[in-house]
Amino acid sequence: MYTHFGLFVVVLGICLAAFAAEYDIARGEPGVPGEAGSDDVTTEIVHRMLFPKAYEDVSVAQAHQMWEDETFFLDVRTAAEIDAGYIPGAYNIDSTELGVRLDEIADLQNQDIVVYCKAGGRSAPAAQLLSDKGFTAVHNMLGGFDAWQAAGYEVSGADQPGVLTPSCAATITAVSRSGSPPAYGNPALFLAVLLSLAVKRRKRQVA
Repeated sequence: MYTHFGLFVVVLGICLAAFAAEYDIARGEPGVPGEAGSDDVTTEIVHRMLFPKAYEDVSVAQAHQMWEDETFFLDVRTAAEIDAGYIPGAYNIDSTELGVRLDEIADLQNQDIVVYCKAGGRSAPAAQLLSDKGFTAVHNMLGGFDAWQAAGYEVSGADQPGVLTPSCAATITAVSRSGSPPAYGNPALFLAVLLSLAVKRRKRQVA
């Protein structure tokens, strides 16, 4: 009897923890495990057990192909994690703020979006939230940034992903993948980079 009761308490605790994480994301409040990959994996497993999935899981290889096709990538990690590297062209909204910052990506409701975090634990509930809010083509990258790095795919350095409006997402992607330094925080520098790219393309056409 006591064994069954103990098991019930453990399961109940896991359920409550998962519900709290989901609730925090929806409200845009802290509470989702952050920097430890093991916490990410645990959260993802529990989330899959408790909440019906309304998004598509994609492997890191599939995600990379979508990246090459210039699909919009949403990085839901913290600023501290991003300082250590990120996928070029990604747009950053911390998972704990996603619920109150959806207006920043509202124009993308009917476009493909790949969501990723460190190891998958935060991107899964974030992808679910987007789906629940009417985003129709949400993809969760399994394994997160860790898997992307392990596969040897492109990574940018210590500069944070762009903070421009989603309507500029395609331009952000083109600039950040060109090898030029990110210029999102400085409009003048951003325009200068675009002009430089245009000149380079023109020279290649003439040659």
